[in-house]
Amino acid sequence: MDHYFAIRVELHGELHDGEKYKRLHHALESLGFSRFVTSTDGVRYQLPPAEYVYTIPGATEQTVADAAKRTADSINPSTVMVHTAIRWTGRGLKPAA
Repeated sequence: MDHYFAIRVELHGELHDGEKYKRLHHALESLGFSRFVTSTDGVRYQLPPAEYVYTIPGATEQTVADAAKRTADSINPSTVMVHTAIRWTGRGLKPAA
């Protein structure tokens, strides 16, 4: 069964270091993590900063957390939280450009 995961990654001590977050975004995107979600009516929205989604066959919360943590820690020590999502809703999300 495929799972839809929501991921939050925070780089320790670097909350305003845009360059490290750009590196993080690029590294995670290369693994299939996305900073965007698509609504049921087809509108694509950008997630809040340091939030990602991930879907891959056979993945578990543990494998996703391990991949995100390993990738983030290669840039800077980090904190990672992963949870399985069935549905989502948002308020104030910006449509993707």
